[in-house]
Amino acid sequence: MKAVTFIARNESGFQESLGPSPAAGKFVVQLKFSGICHMDYEVLEGNCDITGFPLVPGHKYLGFVCDVWFGVRELSLGEWVVNPNFK
Repeated sequence: MKAVTFIARNESGFQESLGPSPAAGKFVVQLKFSGICHMDYEVLEGNCDITGFPLVPGHKYLGFVCDVWFGVRELSLGEWVVNPNFK
């Protein structure tokens, strides 16, 4: 899949992403909407020491659960979720 990626300070673009790796207790959300906020701009400009580049921005999203791995009991396939994974 392709994802908008902050490649370096003040540099972004589309990059191929392998997606998540299966792990117990994890699930996958297929995004329908994702918002960009002021914090994302601060990260792109290098004003926040949250993590290194490259990174995929966006922490405000809406989507549905499209894959569930062993140990997930709170969510089911097709269930809509928003960050931070509230039902």
